[in-house]
Amino acid sequence: MVRKRIVKKKVENYWFYFLALRKDSSKIKLEKTISKLPKENVYVLPKSMEKSEIYKIFNKYEIKYLKDEYIKKILSDKILESVCKIKKIELSNLELTILVNIPNEINLYIIENLAKQVKNIKIISLNIYKFKELEFKLYNEYGIAMQFSNSYRKSIEKSNIILNLDFDNIEINEYTINPNAIIINTTNERERY
Repeated sequence: MVRKRIVKKKVENYWFYFLALRKDSSKIKLEKTISKLPKENVYVLPKSMEKSEIYKIFNKYEIKYLKDEYIKKILSDKILESVCKIKKIELSNLELTILVNIPNEINLYIIENLAKQVKNIKIISLNIYKFKELEFKLYNEYGIAMQFSNSYRKSIEKSNIILNLDFDNIEINEYTINPNAIIINTTNERERY
């Protein structure tokens, strides 16, 4: 059952609606409530509601939703802006290292968006070849060159700001990391994107 209040927040140019669903609601009540939601909105489902029945109901009525973990990824540029303010550097002068293995739509969007905003971008991945299409696009359309690496010893040894899109703790610990580095983690340890 949806509470009387749905929290509405604007992110960039999009409105997101955060739903509070009761765990004890029956599937019939959930379906009835979800079926009445406006389809043009994007709803954010809290981690506590990660039940396949709820996703099936949202898909059945073609209602768009995000898991709350994706919000961290979507807002990664805002997080970087805040870090830059604290460190008293311009985002356009930032040298950023991104840890990413999975070239899904959201990861590619984030990399492309950040590549246009920062001075230098380095991609650390075990699947470098999967990012060649993005590299080609950024270079040919925007003149942006990216560095790629998969070396455990030296890849992020000198990086000051690291954005982790999908590495887990075990993968991160394989690398030699600058002890003064800031790591922005957008992953959920229990779930891989």
